[in-house]
Amino acid sequence: MTIAARKILFATLLPAITGFALFHGGNTFAEGGFTKADTHTHAWVNCYDATKSGGGVDTSGCAPAPRRYTPEGVLPYDKLQAEWQKNDIDYGVLVQVSFMGTDNSYLVDLVEKHDNIRGVVVLTNADGSLNEASYNDEILQHYHDIGIRGIRLNLQGKKPDEMAVINAAMDMESGTPGFKKLWEFIRSHDWHIEAHGAGEQWVDLIATLLKTNCRVVVDHFARPDKQLNLDDPGGKIVLKAGETGRVWMKVSGSYRLGVNDETMMEYVRLAKEHFGINRLLWGSDYPYTGCKDMPMNCEDSQDYAVLFNRFETWFPSKLDQRVILQDNPAEVFGFPLT
Repeated sequence: MTIAARKILFATLLPAITGFALFHGGNTFAEGGFTKADTHTHAWVNCYDATKSGGGVDTSGCAPAPRRYTPEGVLPYDKLQAEWQKNDIDYGVLVQVSFMGTDNSYLVDLVEKHDNIRGVVVLTNADGSLNEASYNDEILQHYHDIGIRGIRLNLQGKKPDEMAVINAAMDMESGTPGFKKLWEFIRSHDWHIEAHGAGEQWVDLIATLLKTNCRVVVDHFARPDKQLNLDDPGGKIVLKAGETGRVWMKVSGSYRLGVNDETMMEYVRLAKEHFGINRLLWGSDYPYTGCKDMPMNCEDSQDYAVLFNRFETWFPSKLDQRVILQDNPAEVFGFPLT
């Protein structure tokens, strides 16, 4: 059944299922008055290196070298699902991890099997170039039909000269034919471009992405430079872009930013001011891959419940929570609840 058909079915059955558990999460519509979506999580298999702790190695599912790092273990979907159930999360979004490259098969299989999941795939190589061998028009349409709703650009760690090449290739007017065609598909299918960048990378990147006229989603508060924090020019440019109404921000990954609670609250205030509540998305970033200086790994270093409580501290208003956890994910990812 396609996502469109699921929406029609859901709307028809809504009165009958009120008060019953929604899909796999265990919540009910009556509990809290709204459902909750975690819009940034990861799951993977067949890619780990546990030699540091005396374990084995399986890189059969990893992206070709060079990779930014290889995790110390795997994170199958069952473990992620258990976290969602413990924390009353109804819907979730799987985002392809960088170390799996453009092999989206595990993510796609999960999205196809579970109605409460949407996905964001990777179609670019480690150097930022488009891997056109990994997809075609038929594959993209299949992705859309099962619930894929965006592509991710993982640009973390790219140097200025590398970013210049990537921005040129992605340019809507003078870029490569492959990127131009991909942007057209994303626009026509109401997908989004999710970008994981940091600091000065945003100075030119956000302009490139806005020119595509696609919906843009910025990961992890845009990850301002840890030395500059609130004075980071890249972060300021992202905030300005938020005022266009075409860019969304994930208020996620706060543990990655390396700031104190006071500065973190200022990041939250600025996000609300420049993006508005209706352009914010929450994500746990579970299971917190590579959260410290590479190549150090830190899977399971955070507590899911603590991260969710932090979100509730940032946004104490139940109305704001409903918009961020329910309404905004429904719009961006097509969850069957409006």
